[in-house]
Amino acid sequence: MSDAAFASGVERQILIVEDEPELAGLLKVTLEEKGYLADIAGDAVTAEEKIAQMRPPLLLLDLSIPPLNTPECGLELLRKCVGTYPATKVIVLTGHRKRSIAA
Repeated sequence: MSDAAFASGVERQILIVEDEPELAGLLKVTLEEKGYLADIAGDAVTAEEKIAQMRPPLLLLDLSIPPLNTPECGLELLRKCVGTYPATKVIVLTGHRKRSIAA
């Protein structure tokens, strides 16, 4: 990452896609304390809109998000994001115990 990109904030943007407000808020505060510019989307529709607007270099993605609250909803968002913005890195968050979903 170039110094100019870091200084402008472009490379420091992170979108948190998490429907649990307490966890989303904690992640946002923690990232901002480290110098990142964090924003929150609590559902897939809002996330798609913010991804298109922000084009964040990093996405923290909970799999089970509204409107369906199923892992498939988060996986569909992941496919759309990677297909449209292949440079965006994604870290997937999940509380699922099933290894097949978390893997």
